[in-house]
Amino acid sequence: MNSTLLLFTFAIVVYMTIKNIQTLKKYRQTKGYVECFNKVKEQGDCAYDDVLTYLNNEKSEELKAKAKLFKLYIELDKYPDKVDETFEDLSFKEIFENKGKFALEKALTNADIFVWYIMCLARAKRVNRVDMLEKMMKKLCIYQDELGVMVEYQLVAAVYKALAKLEDSGVEFFNILLNGEYTKLRYEKRFIGIYKRFAACTLLYLAENISDYDKEDLKIFTESYIGKQYMIELGLYDSYIKTFESIDLSNDKPAEEE
Repeated sequence: MNSTLLLFTFAIVVYMTIKNIQTLKKYRQTKGYVECFNKVKEQGDCAYDDVLTYLNNEKSEELKAKAKLFKLYIELDKYPDKVDETFEDLSFKEIFENKGKFALEKALTNADIFVWYIMCLARAKRVNRVDMLEKMMKKLCIYQDELGVMVEYQLVAAVYKALAKLEDSGVEFFNILLNGEYTKLRYEKRFIGIYKRFAACTLLYLAENISDYDKEDLKIFTESYIGKQYMIELGLYDSYIKTFESIDLSNDKPAEEE
């Protein structure tokens, strides 16, 4: 009995040791990517050289594939002559696949790339590269059958419709998201707040009605790098700040958190 308990305890220790090693290894791998993102967040387009340095030094093809979206985002505004080459070099294989097969859990782990895809779509619209909207959606649509179960994909598709003025301009899904009617879909829970803010912001862009709570929440959104830049890309930032300052929301109660 004691021998069995000892073996069981030993097995747990070995398992935990392996998990800790894996966690440490992953942390070391992603540390550079996180630092690269932080530089973009802090310096904006001025972080371009830092992004290039990261891409040149990073060994992980998965992380490089993700960081190329930082590069594309900056180039759309500052280096338009490089946009097409960078876009052609974009690949989702390393981000979505394991051993040649789509892996939903891997796509969820890399859900931040959908945030940057939306940012690139919005900037492409602002700088009049409207041809990029369809190209970007087509590239993502290669995985539409698998990604269709994800909030992230549905949100990107809705933003694309809004910017390209197609079908219902994505209004139906934006409202589904804001109303919390997405329980049958998979999503990365860490980002659901920013997804809803993208939805509310895009509805505002479409001159659709949003609740007073969502208007107030967007004020918080504008205080983040992503939120401020998204509003700038949509041409909403200056006018929205002025509008918000004229609205009295002191009696509003915050909506229940997810």
